[in-house]
Amino acid sequence: MPTRPFFPTPFLLALVLELLTPHESAAQVLPFHTFTTIHGLISNTINDLFQDSRGFLWIATFDGLSVYDGYTFTSYTSLDGLAHHLPWCVTESRHSPGTLLIGTNGGGVSRFRDGMFTTLRLGSDHEENEVSRIVEDNRGALWCLTNAGIVIAADGAPIKLQLHQPNAIMTLAQSTDSILWIGENNTLYRFSSSRVTLSRVTIPLRHHGVINNLSPESRGGMWVLGSDSSLLLYRDTSLVLRRHLRHGMPGSMLVDRQGIAWITLLHNGVLRIPTSHLPGGEFEHLTSDNGLPSNDITALLLDREENLWFGSHDKGVGKLSEKNILRFTLASTILGLAIDRRAHVWAATEREILECWNDAGGWRTATHTLVPSASTIRSMTLDREGRLWCVLSDNSIRAYDITAFRGGAPLQPMMTLRAGVHFPNVSPFLTFVDHRGLLWYTAEPTGVGVVRLGEKPKLERHFSYPADVPVGAVRAIYEDTRDNLWFGGFGDGLAMLPNAEWRNTAMHHLTTDNGLPDNGIRSIAEDDEGRLWIGTRYGGLAIYDGTRFQTLSARDGMLSNAVWSIAKGPDGRMWLGTSLGLMFVRSSDPHSMGWNAELTGTDTRMCATDTNGRIWVVGSQTLSLYEPTKDFVNTVPPPIYISHLTINGKATPVQQEMELSSDQNNVALQFLGVSFRHGLRYHYRLKGVDAGWSQPSSKRDVTYATLSPGTYAFEVLAINNAGISSAQPATLTFTIQPPIWRRWWFLAGAGLLLSVVFGGTVKYVSTQKLQRRVQELEKDRAIQLERERTRERIARDLHDDVASTLGSVVIYAESLKRQVQHERESAGLAERISTLSQEAQDALGDIVWSTSPTHDTLKDLLTRISDLTAEMCSPRGITYTLTIPSSESEHILQNDVRKSLLLIFKEAMNNIVRHSGATAIAVTAELPPDGLRITIADNGKGFTVEEQDATSRGHGLRNMRRRAADIGAQLTIHSTPGRGTSVSILFRLDDSNEKHWRSA
Repeated sequence: MPTRPFFPTPFLLALVLELLTPHESAAQVLPFHTFTTIHGLISNTINDLFQDSRGFLWIATFDGLSVYDGYTFTSYTSLDGLAHHLPWCVTESRHSPGTLLIGTNGGGVSRFRDGMFTTLRLGSDHEENEVSRIVEDNRGALWCLTNAGIVIAADGAPIKLQLHQPNAIMTLAQSTDSILWIGENNTLYRFSSSRVTLSRVTIPLRHHGVINNLSPESRGGMWVLGSDSSLLLYRDTSLVLRRHLRHGMPGSMLVDRQGIAWITLLHNGVLRIPTSHLPGGEFEHLTSDNGLPSNDITALLLDREENLWFGSHDKGVGKLSEKNILRFTLASTILGLAIDRRAHVWAATEREILECWNDAGGWRTATHTLVPSASTIRSMTLDREGRLWCVLSDNSIRAYDITAFRGGAPLQPMMTLRAGVHFPNVSPFLTFVDHRGLLWYTAEPTGVGVVRLGEKPKLERHFSYPADVPVGAVRAIYEDTRDNLWFGGFGDGLAMLPNAEWRNTAMHHLTTDNGLPDNGIRSIAEDDEGRLWIGTRYGGLAIYDGTRFQTLSARDGMLSNAVWSIAKGPDGRMWLGTSLGLMFVRSSDPHSMGWNAELTGTDTRMCATDTNGRIWVVGSQTLSLYEPTKDFVNTVPPPIYISHLTINGKATPVQQEMELSSDQNNVALQFLGVSFRHGLRYHYRLKGVDAGWSQPSSKRDVTYATLSPGTYAFEVLAINNAGISSAQPATLTFTIQPPIWRRWWFLAGAGLLLSVVFGGTVKYVSTQKLQRRVQELEKDRAIQLERERTRERIARDLHDDVASTLGSVVIYAESLKRQVQHERESAGLAERISTLSQEAQDALGDIVWSTSPTHDTLKDLLTRISDLTAEMCSPRGITYTLTIPSSESEHILQNDVRKSLLLIFKEAMNNIVRHSGATAIAVTAELPPDGLRITIADNGKGFTVEEQDATSRGHGLRNMRRRAADIGAQLTIHSTPGRGTSVSILFRLDDSNEKHWRSA
């Protein structure tokens, strides 16, 4: 790779002048996010940045290639197939989207597609394979800038382009109209592959300067960056603009969609210049003091979401998303914030006051010290006359005239009020000047006082706590548009003095008894409709209309319940400084709220708005400027991909369509939306399982367990913070084959086999000895009697459980026919018919199972309980555990015992899944010495058993108790509201039965 261009003498002079120029008092810091090897980047030395057509960020570093998906970094080196461990540049083929082209340091060009690398050699010499830039022309040929010059790789062997100056310093770029531009020392060539033409122009560079880099312009022109610190714009062969950049040699350049040019300077940061100022206007010089990851920026990228990326020589990659936020860093904690009529911002620390203002050259700052300098500042406020009032540590209250800029000179007090002279001998904490010019002060813990200002300030009254003022340790003072004064106490609620009248007027007191969510008041403001907005320490926000309070808290979506400050914006938004950052609430719709993610996560004690609608936010030692009108609305649909697939716990490559065996029915998916901004959410569905799309959430994975055989289609969409969804969902279609015993050929073979077996059995029975026939006839009579009793019982059960339900179905069906013209009533009846029919089907199935002699063992009962648990829990997403005895008991249960135990279990499970709200169920079957115990426990909402028995209109609990009593079983129900329910049934076996199941 060529060494860096020569560092010219004029730049040294410019650098020295820059270092000698006085700097402003507070660093202006942009909200950069820096990524280094700590975050997963393979190296902190960055050579190139590129965003591919899928949205991923590719980073060529000194030790390999990293790709970033917004969450994690994945890296590749020569061990993975990269042609050389040091890649210089990355781009994507326009003729073969999805194919990445990587220029390497001696390995030629690496092509990367579908996770595999291939290598394109550009010659036999090492220098011919040192590729620092790749451009693909309209024909698909690759123009590669190498240490040996430009090599063109098309269908045949690579061709070296011969120009005019051997060993020249060269650069290469392609303009938006697909013209190839080549810089060779101080000569610029334009090559059109469509016209097969070549034009040439000599660049007017000073001091034997050379073309350092080329950057495309949006209108088809080309920016030329010269080693003599010049910036030139060419369209065709005409020079359109030229400017000297006095801060140093430019390295690379881009222009964002707001028309701001960003130009890197060799070892000296970045210039930010509006293109309208390029002919001769002012610009900003940004360095690491302003948040850049380093002063040595080596690569620039503007991604499709308007994020700016800065690759550095040794400090990784910096990302700038919010260009409308600027931070000023102070040396100590900020204690006060005020904005005057000129939109000058004043931030007070213990010993200094920072002044910020904007002029044609951008934001400027100055630091003012106070006289006397021995005292420290406790608090600071601004009155209507433009005077700053500071409470100092010597218990004095001083006013400072700030109407004229003093450029950092000490602020001289224009008025001083002293404790024991102008007000009682107390320690003042806050001050406020009302509409009549009266000064109000608070003192801890003695109360509140009012002083009439003038040549001879006079104490009008001191309100003592708690006799005169019901709130102590006042933390907020506010005067509303009706001239009422409001005082917010540290823990005593809110006090109001009508019309700010101090003469024998009692204060009104409002607390949680009146509707306040919390008595700790920290901030007060008023909206355009005259409603009072009150921020509390622990209860969130209260809005008072003079009659009642409306409360908003974290439950309603607020960032935090601690609201330290409130400021009214010009667009109807009320801005709140909370313990978790800045947010807004719309006064027209208090449930409409939002925030900028860059200003969240930290304690925000103060906020204020200026006349231009800008928001000023105070952190611990930072003052942030935020322009919400310039918020970026992310209208770019986020790409979405299924990133990982796991089947039965085993990672499986993702394919568009898949076929799975019957036992591969536990499927887990992970998905990824590519966005480099905050707030991406996802919603998904599995056709065949989910009724509709899931609610959007930040969760990026989902698991489907015990899927039945069938064909499924999974779809997932990403949604950005502006509500824009992915253009197309990411999809995965898979089919789970049925088990062998459910396939047609198996069923046909099984039928044939059963026929053969049946025929053999019939033949065997018919040849039995006559004496066995006589014995069987004797048994037949007893069996016939039992069969008659069984038939009678089945008829009774069918009548009680099924016939009545089906009768209801008929009644509802007849009613539905009569009401078909009324759609609403028909829909309800149809739903009821469906439910009753399903209940009838389930009841009939239970009766048949309990009657069948093939299910008469204890083992069959436990198997049925296991199947029912899975059938009732899995579709509802309820986690369940089964504990079944390992011994396979062949104990015979009577029909009525088997049926009652099953129905009691099913009734208990129905109550849990329908009414308890449980997320987990535990089913346990035990064989203690005293018989069989079945326990069902859940983590649901529970209930009071006695109240349920007394008030329930249903028959569930009564039926369970009746069935247990019928078979002599013991039923126990334990439940506590909020702590779940436990149902246990114990069936005691007789001695002979006990011996039977023990021997089994």
